[in-house]
Amino acid sequence: MVNPSALGVAFLVLLATTTMVGSSSPSRQSFQVAHPSLGTLPLEESVEAMLGAYQSQTNTISLDQDGLDRAQRLTVQVPRGVTFQGRLLINGEVSQSLQGDGITLDLRDFLSLGLTEITLEGTYTPPDSAIMIAFENPETTVRQQVGQQGLVRYHIQFRVD
Repeated sequence: MVNPSALGVAFLVLLATTTMVGSSSPSRQSFQVAHPSLGTLPLEESVEAMLGAYQSQTNTISLDQDGLDRAQRLTVQVPRGVTFQGRLLINGEVSQSLQGDGITLDLRDFLSLGLTEITLEGTYTPPDSAIMIAFENPETTVRQQVGQQGLVRYHIQFRVD
């Protein structure tokens, strides 16, 4: 599934969280659907449930090791009127839980020789808006609007030589 519609993603989430409960009547078997609201699931479970089938995007930025002593700022901006809930992962581990306006981090402590992967994932409303992510240092500025239909899964790989 390359680019699921909002209805398709909602169906997959419903399917993943739905359990079928059969009645004890041998002559008439009926089923009732029982599923928790996504709002009641812990953040990690709801993000994983919704993003499981979502296409992600990856960008790679090459940096010179000699420049790592200067600021390496990563900014996540959430527009006014947009509600965002998500997380920032560095090399697969949760670094920051995000809610509200966004965050700015200096990545100097996280970047080293080789490859470092930063992932922004989460949900936002209204779904027709977007989240801005930016990376800035003295030599490089990269800005991109990310997200689609209320979902964000965006990877930035930093290759330090």
